[in-house]
This record gives sequence, C-alpha cells and structure tokens, in this order.
Amino acid sequence: MSIAICLKKSGFARSEIDHVISEQHGGKTEQENLAYACMVCNKRKGPNLSSIDPDTGERAWLYNPRTQQWDDHFQLNRDGTITGLTAEGRATAFLLTFNDFERVQDRRELIELKKFSL
Repeated sequence: MSIAICLKKSGFARSEIDHVISEQHGGKTEQENLAYACMVCNKRKGPNLSSIDPDTGERAWLYNPRTQQWDDHFQLNRDGTITGLTAEGRATAFLLTFNDFERVQDRRELIELKKFSL
C-alpha cells in the first residue's frame, strides 16, 4: 500500500499520480518525477513548485518526495496534526492544508487504529 505525503494511505483514500515538477514547468512523465498524492493534495499543489513558509513569510520550495525524506521535513503528532520542521515542510503543509479539520480527524482515527506508529 502506498502512502501520499499527507499520510493518506492509498487503500484508505483514492490516490492520484502527481508530477512533482509539472509538465508546464518542464517536468517529464517518468518515474523519477511522479509521486502519489491524495486528491486534495494533488488539487491544492497544482503546478506549484514553491509556497510561503508561514513562519517566516519567505518563499520556500515544496517538499519533494522523490529526493527528500518525509521524517526530515515533517512530524506526525499524537493529535493527528502534521508539523512542518523545515521551510519546505512548513510551506508544503500550509499549501496542501495538511491540518484542515477533516484531514486531522482522519489521521486521528488511523492513529487510534494503530495504522501509524508515532
């Protein structure tokens, strides 16, 4: 089972294939540029390569699941929220709305079912 960057498991919610670098920015449709994204994340990301780090107000690149490790940029908390640990993590969590109420509730349920280890 594959996991999207917002921690939705593909068996739990439908995942889509996302271009990490969109075709309009020269990204190719090849394995090195593709990643799983849940429908919400894929829609929110669109062709974006960066967003604003809400802590600094500065532009930051988005997290790249093909070249970066999730645990280096994010932390899953017991309450189901995801904390961005780096500028890339915070900008990605902000743009993709990782901590919207329904998404946090979904993660809480998965934590209670022991689908995630903290």
